[in-house]
Amino acid sequence: MAAYTEFFPLIEEEWVLIIDLDEFLYLNSTGNIKTLLSSIGDCVGQVQFPWLNLFSNKYHEDSTFGIVSQSRKYASNHVKANHYHDRFVLDLSYYQQHAFILHFFSRGHFDILNRITGHKFFNGNCGDPEKVRLRQLLTGRPSWRNLPNRYFLMKVLQELPQVEVEINLPELGATTDADMLHDIFRKTVRTTVDFVGGDRSDMQREFENQFLLDHKLASFNLDGKVDLEGFFE
Repeated sequence: MAAYTEFFPLIEEEWVLIIDLDEFLYLNSTGNIKTLLSSIGDCVGQVQFPWLNLFSNKYHEDSTFGIVSQSRKYASNHVKANHYHDRFVLDLSYYQQHAFILHFFSRGHFDILNRITGHKFFNGNCGDPEKVRLRQLLTGRPSWRNLPNRYFLMKVLQELPQVEVEINLPELGATTDADMLHDIFRKTVRTTVDFVGGDRSDMQREFENQFLLDHKLASFNLDGKVDLEGFFE
C-alpha cells in the first residue's frame, strides 16, 4: 500500500491495473483490453476481477504456463482491495463468460518455500512464531505446529469449488531456472531464520528428504485429526 500511495499521484492514464507478478488478466472471449474497457461505461470507477487459483503439484515446475494444462483450477470469492463476492464461488459459469485473474499460487512446493523465506514474515502479529515454525520445519520432524501459514492457506484455497474452463495461452519458451531458485533459497534462508544448532548447508536437503509436500499436503484433512506419524514415515 505504501508503493501504491507513493506512485498514484504520478499516474496520468485513465485506468490502472493493480496486479501481482504471479497474476495474469485473462480476457476470455472479450477480445482485447480496449474492448473490455469500452463495454464498461463512464459511470464505473472500479472493475474487480475474481481469482482463478492454480497450484502445481510438483516439487518444482519449470514452466509457469505449463501449470495451466496440468493443474486443477479453483474458484475464489476474493478480489483486490479485500473485497469478497460469493457469486464467484456459487456460479462457476461466471468463469466461462467473463474475464478473470489467473493466479499462479504455486510453481511447486519449492517455490512456496522460497516465498516463505523471501517474505521475511511481514505480518507483525505472527512474524516471530513463523520464524520458529520454519526453523522447526527445516531442521526437525514436521508436525502441525511447525507448518508455516502459507501451507495452510494452500490447503484452504484448495477446498474451494473446482472450475472446469478451457484456457488458451500462447506457446512460450520461458522456463524457471531451478539453479536460480536454489541460490535464492540458500541466500534468503540465512537472512530470515536463525538456525541455532543447525547446519545451514543441509537445510534444503533435509526439506527435500523429510517433507515431500506434493504428496503430504494432498492428504491433509482440516476437519479431522491427522496421523502425522504415518505421513512422515
